[in-house]
Amino acid sequence: MRWPGEIEPDFDMERSLSAVIAIGIVVKPSPRPSAACVVLSGSVDEPALLESFSLKSSEDSLENQLDLLGKALSSKLSGMRVDAVVIRVADFASVATRRAAASSRLLVEGALVFAARSRVTAVYIRNGKEVGERLGISKNTAEARGRQLDRQHGDAAAAALSGLVNVEQ
Repeated sequence: MRWPGEIEPDFDMERSLSAVIAIGIVVKPSPRPSAACVVLSGSVDEPALLESFSLKSSEDSLENQLDLLGKALSSKLSGMRVDAVVIRVADFASVATRRAAASSRLLVEGALVFAARSRVTAVYIRNGKEVGERLGISKNTAEARGRQLDRQHGDAAAAALSGLVNVEQ
């Protein structure tokens, strides 16, 4: 029987402290936008899912939503030793749109970049194609690898995986 907080016998503290950690974030637009976040450690060849969580806001006004989501990310990052954050932005649309959801997504992505940059130096902004390119594979293959790590948030996991590449080099 293990007591809460008791360390596993084969746990390697030195290896754990030196492990690379990257977070991938994808904004999910809606009337109340949220962000899916996936935390990976290790390397591109041997990634490990540490955590998956969502940032949400119950506020009505966009200004308050941006503030709350930014503060929530900053708070989460303050309790972690993160090496890289990758914000996965929308791919380029072949036809321009003026939908409110697209506009709010851009604003939320900006707020999250600002919040992440206040805590982590290595913050990257990538669309799906760039995530795949960073991994040396196609966007679809990158997202498939991401879904193997986190079935619910494969796009965020793929973004985090591309963050592990940055830190390894």
